[in-house]
Amino acid sequence: KARWGSALTDKNTILLNAELIKAPKYCIDYVVLHELIHFKYNNHGENFYRMLYALMPDWEKRKAILDEEIVKIYNVNYNEKEQHEAVQISFEPPFQYQFQKCV
Repeated sequence: KARWGSALTDKNTILLNAELIKAPKYCIDYVVLHELIHFKYNNHGENFYRMLYALMPDWEKRKAILDEEIVKIYNVNYNEKEQHEAVQISFEPPFQYQFQKCV
């Protein structure tokens, strides 16, 4: 299982797995949105998923593409104990991002 991103809410920073660049943009959009929602809900509770569904109704399809197809094609894996190259995005709200539709 790959870990695609992490939200460091106390630092206004999102870390993205560098391997994510191999995924379609609509899958990257899912990861970015997922991490941004953690700035409002710092867990994976009901409110988190309610907001994710409201903003991106097809998020499960995007996640499946990442977790099933991209991981297999590029042999992406994640080990919690290992250091992995990550892309860091720091920002000050309001943050603007243009999402692409899943095809």
